[in-house]
Amino acid sequence: MGLVGCLLGTIGFGIGVLIGLFIGFLLFIYNEPADVKVGTHDKLGMQIVPLRLLIPHKTQESSFNLVKNTNPNDSQNKKRRG
Repeated sequence: MGLVGCLLGTIGFGIGVLIGLFIGFLLFIYNEPADVKVGTHDKLGMQIVPLRLLIPHKTQESSFNLVKNTNPNDSQNKKRRG
């Protein structure tokens, strides 16, 4: 009976540790603090390339401002994005 009891005790201890780790993991993952808020950010924007500035078959380097949308009068386009 000593060997069987020792074996069952070891197996029970192992199962208990695994169950405890699993429950602890679930409590750690699913009990996040509710007061933590992550700020949102604007998407970076898009580049508008005026085609009249491009010359065919000529390599050139240009820099353009990033804009939120293609409306030139939109107030969101005034914000620096890059």
